[in-house]
Parts: sequence; C-alpha cells; structure tokens
Amino acid sequence: MTMIRRILGIIFVALLWVTTGCSDEPEFDYGDFCEVFATYEGAEQGYATFSYCRHNDSPLLTLTAENVASLDVDKGERLFIRYTDLGSDGGEYQRKIRLDGYTEIISDVVRSATADQIQGYTSTEIDVTSLWRSGTYLNLNSWVPFTGKRFLMMLVVDKATLDSDTVEAEIIYDVLGETPTFERKAYASFDIANVWNRETFRVLRVKVNDPTGDTYYEFTKNKL
Repeated sequence: MTMIRRILGIIFVALLWVTTGCSDEPEFDYGDFCEVFATYEGAEQGYATFSYCRHNDSPLLTLTAENVASLDVDKGERLFIRYTDLGSDGGEYQRKIRLDGYTEIISDVVRSATADQIQGYTSTEIDVTSLWRSGTYLNLNSWVPFTGKRFLMMLVVDKATLDSDTVEAEIIYDVLGETPTFERKAYASFDIANVWNRETFRVLRVKVNDPTGDTYYEFTKNKL
C-alpha cells in the first residue's frame, strides 16, 4: 500500500500546491491529478472515502481511495485533497481514486451573533481569490496576513436576519493583536447547512474586509 504524504497538517497550505492552479474555479485539474475540497467520510469497506460537490448544487460524488485504509482526521472534517481519478466505482456518482496527498484546512460551522457583536470584532483585511458554494459549504481561497502565531477566522451571521429571506453574514479574520510579518495562502470551508436549509431562506449575503474595502458576495438558493 502506497504511503500517503500528508501535506502540511495545518490550516495554511504550502504554496507549492497552488502556484500553478490559482483561479476562480473551485477544482484544480492538472490532467494527471485533481485538487479539490472534500469531506472525509471515514473508512468504507476498508478504504478512505470522501464526498465531494464541485460547486453550487452539483451532484454529490463519492471518492474511494483504493490505496489508503483510513486517515488520521475526524470523520466529517473538510480537507484539501490531491487525487488521481481511476474510473467509475460502479455508479454514476462513485469514483475510484488514488489519494496522492491531503492537508487539513479551516473547517468550521457558521456562527451567529448580534449586529453589535459582529461590529465589535476586529477584522483584518484578507485578499479573496475566490469564494464559492458547494452544496451546504461555503469555501474560501484567500491570501491573509500571517503572524506565525494564533489567529481567528470564522463566518458569522447576524442573528436578526436568520428568519428573513436574506441572511447577512461576515467573514472575520483576526490576528489577535499580533503584528503580521508576511502573507500566506489560506483555505477555509464553512458548513452553512443550518442557514441554507431554513424554509424562509433565499439569499446569503457575505461581507468581506478586503484591501479595496468592504466587498459583498451573494449566494442565492434555487427555488424548488
């Protein structure tokens, strides 16, 4: 069984991974291998298994790594994985893969707070490369000021808007009083299911503090 190389067991991803593939697309396809955000589903029938939605409401794919029994991460954790596609695994949305590498990313649920509490958070500027939805996850590809120490990154919604058709949210990145010394690529994935699945919900409006000022991104739920 091939030994899997765990690429940086931390939330910031080595630049080696992204220098040839940075774009607004959530999937990086280099011909021989792909790099995607996926959810680790644990071991199924002796193999590490992942679920993967490319973008928006694309069908959910099951990726089964035939060269790996399991990973040392929690089931349900979001990962950035590199894999080689080996063909169908018996179903339209089931694929056999060779897992070539993976890294842990910022993986969190959407949080809620009052508007005053959100305004009180310190939010350091981040440079967003792309922000996209895949199923009930909101995914972020960005450059952030980095101190080499502790930090905070979270997606927070305004409690007062939760029952309206448009939910207001903000991505908070805080260096917690430290002085940034350089920038690093950072990836994050936030589980927005408890917002997206509300009956009254139609639009998620996300505010980001970036170098040009406050920028807003909107994600609209398709009507059934």
